[in-house]
Amino acid sequence: MLKTKCKLLKHRLKNIRSIARFNLSKHKVKEMAFDIDDISKPAITIIIPNYNTTKYLKECLKSIKQTLADEKTIDTEAIKVIVIENGSVDGGKEFLMDYAENNSFVMPLILDKNIGVYNAWNLGIIASDPNDVIIMGSDVVCLDGWLHPLLDTINSDLSIGIVSSKLIQKIDGKDFVVFGGVGEHTPHLIGWNHEHPEFNEIKQQPWVTHSCVLIRRETINAVIKKRGFAYDARYRIYCGDHDFCREAKLCGWKSYYCGPSTVIHHEGKGVTQLKHNKIQTIKKIFNQMFRQSIKAMAKEDANLFDKEWSDRIYLLQGDHCDYK
Repeated sequence: MLKTKCKLLKHRLKNIRSIARFNLSKHKVKEMAFDIDDISKPAITIIIPNYNTTKYLKECLKSIKQTLADEKTIDTEAIKVIVIENGSVDGGKEFLMDYAENNSFVMPLILDKNIGVYNAWNLGIIASDPNDVIIMGSDVVCLDGWLHPLLDTINSDLSIGIVSSKLIQKIDGKDFVVFGGVGEHTPHLIGWNHEHPEFNEIKQQPWVTHSCVLIRRETINAVIKKRGFAYDARYRIYCGDHDFCREAKLCGWKSYYCGPSTVIHHEGKGVTQLKHNKIQTIKKIFNQMFRQSIKAMAKEDANLFDKEWSDRIYLLQGDHCDYK
């Protein structure tokens, strides 16, 4: 098995401190089960952070492998998966290194400490350059036909830079939508009925969730050029995806929701958790943000996620996350 030392990563990713916003001297990359130069070959790289969610990660990787094998019109050999192992203590490293031995499409990147979800996304984005990326939660299960609609949507218009899947949860054998786009009909406003026709539409959005999202490399590069990094790690675990969509829109890129692409999301299992009272407060803010986003979309307001909201989220998340 290929195990590349940390110095290779430092050589390949010279600007890691300014872009990913963490210090390599404190958060060392223990090992990589791939040669980073090999990533230039695939056209799409799926980026999955893992932190003590190995139980769900196993199901996630299995679903990716199975659904890609069933694709007949996509060159699935051009798709690789980078899993950023964020210092888990539930056997994540051992599972990944063993899994990668027999599944060449998976490329583990092992860290010695949890650097947070947005730092992990930033690291995966740099490691996957120059490919387009799919950001995916470790608590996602891909369903048949999830990928093709994302590709069709983003290829339909060169100004589309971000396309997100529909997220569902299975409760008592029934499907409930947990993300169906932002608009007059959203799960937060009309309930969770997955059969509502709007949930199956393809439509432009002011922002989309990043539990399963396809992003053009040109869009990522535009945001990095504008502010020096892709995702703002100060958000810790919530709202960084909304903030990225806002920055992308300011750079001229559109975000789309793609209802025909459906994945299961075990909501809340794939991120670092806050204290319960903090989560409830943030959820109240989210409901207000949904309504603000609807108004902003109608006005075509690029600054829909303004400083007021970001400051409130920063304050709420503070040091309550279990990483520093």
